[in-house]
Amino acid sequence: MRICIYQDYLHNNGALHKVLCNRYGKLAVDFVDAEDIKAGALAPKKVDVFIMPGGESRYVADKLNGRGNELIRDYVVRGGTYLGICAGAYYACSKTVWREGDEKYGLTVDNELKFFNGVAKGPIETLPCFTNARREIPAQITKLEFPNGIVDPFLYWGGSVFEGEMDNINVLARFHDVPGKPPAIIMGSLGIGKFILSSAHIEFDPEIFDLIQYDVPRNAHEDLNGLDGKRLSSYFLYECINKLT
Repeated sequence: MRICIYQDYLHNNGALHKVLCNRYGKLAVDFVDAEDIKAGALAPKKVDVFIMPGGESRYVADKLNGRGNELIRDYVVRGGTYLGICAGAYYACSKTVWREGDEKYGLTVDNELKFFNGVAKGPIETLPCFTNARREIPAQITKLEFPNGIVDPFLYWGGSVFEGEMDNINVLARFHDVPGKPPAIIMGSLGIGKFILSSAHIEFDPEIFDLIQYDVPRNAHEDLNGLDGKRLSSYFLYECINKLT
């Protein structure tokens, strides 16, 4: 199996690469950038899963809008599989609504991929970590609820809820801590391909979470050090990959 992770050179996705390699060993996990995609790097017979990871989707759009997104969409239509995590999930929805009503930091964007014909709206203001007083979105451990009734902790770091037509969408998990328990992870199909969009960072387990703990002066991410990542598990990341292949 070959997995390709999108690399924009602005955001570090080494944790995602490491956890995939730790679990599968001989699995081929590569990075591709916008130029690779435009040069034909994505093809269903060459790439089993294409992962669009976390970060900030507007930077991704700047490089991929137009030809790049055409090729990603064509890859899925022809049988490829897309896994979008956090920003990668926003990116695959018809519209992104970020900090609705915030005159300074609010942003509404129409996206090109449109795998999910709906809106990705975030951050989730009802979660305890949210504060309108700061631009940065602190992380927290949140609980996701699965159809079998299991409730497990995952890392939330600015992800969205999904709003829109769900008739052809399979809701894989919901936010247990958010009123109304809106969808947190959804799955759908396009052509003969499939996609999964996850608001939560499903790649973090305790070992990987430990890698983003820092004890430095004026730590810009000190909220991470106050979280208990011991119960995090990346099992659902592998379940998603199995569902997609």
